[in-house]
Amino acid sequence: MASNLFKSCTKLKLDAHAQCLSSVLEKRPPSLCYTLYMKQHPYHSIITRYFEAWSTGNLAMFDELLAPEYINHTPSLPDHPGVEGLKYIVSAIRKGFPDLHYEIVHIAAQGELVAVQTYMIGTNTGELFGQPATGKSIRVPQMQFERIKDGKIVEHWRITDDTTLQQQLA
Repeated sequence: MASNLFKSCTKLKLDAHAQCLSSVLEKRPPSLCYTLYMKQHPYHSIITRYFEAWSTGNLAMFDELLAPEYINHTPSLPDHPGVEGLKYIVSAIRKGFPDLHYEIVHIAAQGELVAVQTYMIGTNTGELFGQPATGKSIRVPQMQFERIKDGKIVEHWRITDDTTLQQQLA
């Protein structure tokens, strides 16, 4: 195991390599090595900026981050296709949760696909898709999957713990 971990660490910059090797020697979880590698992965910046756009409500950022042919495969939201559709969804959710922000827990990439574990955090102080505000705070786990091509997000899938969301808003 240490040998394979060491090989993957060689892809890192020298300082990250030293931290990764240290984790192997100290028998810490190998995820540290992968985390250090992901921060240098070209998709890391795209993903962190994507969630920054959600967290700040800066809709113009989506024009930079999403391909014109962007497809949102999330089934639980109203049917609003493309980049403009996502902007509508972000605006509607931020209307319900003006303090909405995302906590990124993990990012993993293979090929064009990126998996992102997040928490959606905010307080429901406004109307949300026709439902009145509850005044309650949420911290809801999600898994997001993004396909990135030529430096742009072209497809999106999301799984939200809807049970936790409903319980926290009740």
